Amino acid sequence: MQEIHVGECGEHQGMKRLHRQLLSFGYYWPTMKRDAHDFVKKCHTCQIHANLSHKPPTLLQDMRTPWPFHTWGLDLIGTIYPPSDGYIWILTATEYFTKWVEAIPL
Repeated sequence: MQEIHVGECGEHQGMKRLHRQLLSFGYYWPTMKRDAHDFVKKCHTCQIHANLSHKPPTLLQDMRTPWPFHTWGLDLIGTIYPPSDGYIWILTATEYFTKWVEAIPL
């Protein structure tokens, strides 16, 4: 397992790729998938480089509003099971400047 993962042609690809490569080389044992997972979790190089984001950075999008109560967002939540006093929907309204929230049952 170590030769396939780290060896001369090893790529540090991860658990799924290691499992597929073991199968393609003709290896099989009942706990192979779990063993591959445990092996990759113990690989120091994989743990250092595993969670890197390769996306280019982008600017955040602000939601500016010129004054309070200018822009609202509406959401309909439902259906609610079991119904509460016969109401099965909730309508929420959020004001973007002050973050004021209103909710009514329908």
